[in-house]
Amino acid sequence: MIGYVKEGMMRHISGVYSRKGNRGGMIGYLHEKTINPIVNGINQTIDSTSGLSKLDRISNTGVSLAGFKHIYSSSHLRGSLPPLSLYHLFMSFVI
Repeated sequence: MIGYVKEGMMRHISGVYSRKGNRGGMIGYLHEKTINPIVNGINQTIDSTSGLSKLDRISNTGVSLAGFKHIYSSSHLRGSLPPLSLYHLFMSFVI
């Protein structure tokens, strides 16, 4: 979870990616049958990461797209950069 937040989300939030844009996306590959422990771990990492708060947590969009059920989003204020909406698509590879 630490890599997902610190090496993925933070690159978008800090402006390494999506610097001028207001939307970004990430893909996560699940190797477990349930997503809840993954989402909880990501949100716990967000809570303990400097510069982030509970307002930066990911949450389920409730939308299914092309058969993908695990679509989440997060919103981030970025100082002088445009506010950012990040979309998180989690793909399961567990049979």
